[in-house]
Amino acid sequence: MSRPLLELVGAEGNSASPLVDALRPEFRVPVIDAPVGDPVLGLARCLVDRCGDGAITLDGLCRRHRRDWDRDGRPAIGEWIGQERGQERGQEQDAKRESGERVPTSVDVFDLRGLPDRLTREIQFGLQCRVDEGRIKTQPRRLMPLVRLLRRIGVDSLQEHTLDQWHELLTYGRGIGRVNTSIAFIRDCLEYLDRLEGRTGWDAEYPKNIWQLKRLGYPALRTATLRFDRIEPEWLRGLAKRWCRWRLSTGTSEGAVASNLFAVTRFCKFLQEACQPMPGPWALDRQLIERYLAWLAVNCPDPNSRRKDLGGFAAFLRTLQQHRWAPDLSPGAMIFNEDYPDMPAPKARALTEFVASQLERESNLARFEDPRLRLLTELLQRTGLRVGDARQLPVDCLDKDHYGAAYLRYHNHKMRRDARTPIDDLLAESIAAQQRRVKAEFPAGTVLFPMVSGNALGTRPVSRAAYAKKLNQWVRDCDIRTEAGDPVHVHPHQFRHTYATRLINSGVPQHVVKKLLDHDSDTMTSHYARLSMQTVREEWSKATKVNVSGEVVEDDGGDLDDAIWLKNSLSRAKMALPNGFCTLPLQQSCEYANACLSCPMFLTTPEFLPQHKTQLVETRALLDSARQRGQERLTEMNEKVERNLLSIISSLESAESGCCGPSSACSCRTAPKGTENAC
Repeated sequence: MSRPLLELVGAEGNSASPLVDALRPEFRVPVIDAPVGDPVLGLARCLVDRCGDGAITLDGLCRRHRRDWDRDGRPAIGEWIGQERGQERGQEQDAKRESGERVPTSVDVFDLRGLPDRLTREIQFGLQCRVDEGRIKTQPRRLMPLVRLLRRIGVDSLQEHTLDQWHELLTYGRGIGRVNTSIAFIRDCLEYLDRLEGRTGWDAEYPKNIWQLKRLGYPALRTATLRFDRIEPEWLRGLAKRWCRWRLSTGTSEGAVASNLFAVTRFCKFLQEACQPMPGPWALDRQLIERYLAWLAVNCPDPNSRRKDLGGFAAFLRTLQQHRWAPDLSPGAMIFNEDYPDMPAPKARALTEFVASQLERESNLARFEDPRLRLLTELLQRTGLRVGDARQLPVDCLDKDHYGAAYLRYHNHKMRRDARTPIDDLLAESIAAQQRRVKAEFPAGTVLFPMVSGNALGTRPVSRAAYAKKLNQWVRDCDIRTEAGDPVHVHPHQFRHTYATRLINSGVPQHVVKKLLDHDSDTMTSHYARLSMQTVREEWSKATKVNVSGEVVEDDGGDLDDAIWLKNSLSRAKMALPNGFCTLPLQQSCEYANACLSCPMFLTTPEFLPQHKTQLVETRALLDSARQRGQERLTEMNEKVERNLLSIISSLESAESGCCGPSSACSCRTAPKGTENAC
């Protein structure tokens, strides 16, 4: 950027204007170079070594090397670059440099000549700010169509039109190619100018119908704007603005405010479709709300979405009543508890063990091309963090106690507080390796999982959408499938549900699970416990159950299913057995004194098969000893136990192998293995 400086003077002749003072010398020129390799302004370097030109295609080649590659029949680029033909031009350029001959390079430039002075300074300032942010690629080949258009239409300043007017102006028949790229640059320039001239904060943003949350000091990681332009009538829009400002000031998250604002917007959509005028707050009465409830039930059939909308609109009405912001608002303008649809039973979102085990397999995890995304996936699997908390982890996120145990420190954005969770040593080592990679690539980086592009400083985390896309691309590459053979689609939050359900199934106390997940109440944690009991019951129903005589016991079915399951659960709580379950009702006493293999209430399943085989060996040893001593009573008791054990083992082994059962009518008992009749 070494071109002669151009002293720009404002239309009013004041060269010391804030805009001129804010421009650095390298940007205060009519033609600004965009060097190849510049992280914001320039093209990426050509893949061929010692070539000084910029890559203009997705293949990573400059214009000249792309032409040579086409002439050579377009072989594999990696092989072609390594061959002598691909290096030929680079060697020619080296020879010219050594001889002192000038080597032409295809340097892109921003040519702002012919624009009004004020407009030139605004574009220069926009380029300077984008370079300082190091976030968005702004190359001449993308921006120059806009510059040429501005020359044609003859505007003196970007501030002559609003952003909506610019969008309309550029969209219809202007032929500038990528309209969104131009609109984004104009939007940023207007924001930079507002910031420079002090037009920021609530005084500047509140009157607008679209609030840019970044201008109000909010990070806007997921929610960038709050839109009021769809809210009619105007008096309702004013109340909605006041409500949103108050909620933001109380610490409510931007996402929650945007969600509630959408509920008000949906109510306005109902007014528009119903052609219902609402000249003042007094017209918002219970009769109108009941009409809205009927409309919402038809247009929003999903009960969860409807409850969400009603909750947001109810909060809006409640605030108006409490703060008396609309004194003439009808007292009947309220949403009652009876207005909400019934809450459907939440569905289990945890991954099945069949799918989860595939996702955790080392051979599949090794297929991640990006080590950041592999670590992020493992972290979600093994800690149960929300993906929004995990992807925004700071570089310095590891703590250790005096025993050397590792803990992960993170910010719970939903609860707006810091938290820690214990992690295993292998995960801690992987995090430490990622910390070293980040510090090597981004010395000033602040996040553990930085975005790859548009992130020169390493301060922006990988986006939620980008990770979800890469995650499911990896799932497809690994060919992860369900038990039925169907392809799997994984949502990152399912890892949290899987982690919590596993903890409950492993017998971890509910209050410990609550602490590990950093829940604020027991309600959500109890949701996992309820789903865990459902899973256990389903497995119990599918399991083959055998009584003391070796007979297969079927579930009764019908209306008694729930009661039978409850009775068996209570019985297992009363009598814990190492080799099965007691089905005796809790209210009755046991006369067998733990001699369960002679008890008609005894029940067992294939999971206890090893214990039964061990007990058979021990029983036969007792029989041999009793017979040698002539202890007839003891021999008789153990012979009955031996017979029962043989029947139980036979039935359970048949169930595991898929045999049709111990009945003598089954031909598989006598058919040779491998024949058609053998199970």
